[in-house]
Amino acid sequence: MDIFRKVTLSSLLAASFGLVAATAWAQDMSPPEPGKMGGMKEMHEKMGGMHKQRVEGMHAMPATVTTVDKQTGLVEVTAEGMNLRLHFPPATVADLKEGDKISVHMGYSKEK
Repeated sequence: MDIFRKVTLSSLLAASFGLVAATAWAQDMSPPEPGKMGGMKEMHEKMGGMHKQRVEGMHAMPATVTTVDKQTGLVEVTAEGMNLRLHFPPATVADLKEGDKISVHMGYSKEK
């Protein structure tokens, strides 16, 4: 085997390993499945926690968008027979519209 083939084979193997590692990491950091009760807790733990306080009451609920204010990020939904008013960064609601079916993931932490 000449040097060119050895270098090419080594490069291909290294690239393949990198692709496999990146794919495994991306799958590990994927968002929780809709309706999966432990999904947010698992994602929070994988991310190393967003803050130092303990997050309680994590759950997901199916919801239907009733109004969207794309300037402020306020979204009103109906979920499990309740009307909820939620806030998101405005850029993240740019594609939402009335009638969209979404999954809302929630949790809370107490202030110290």
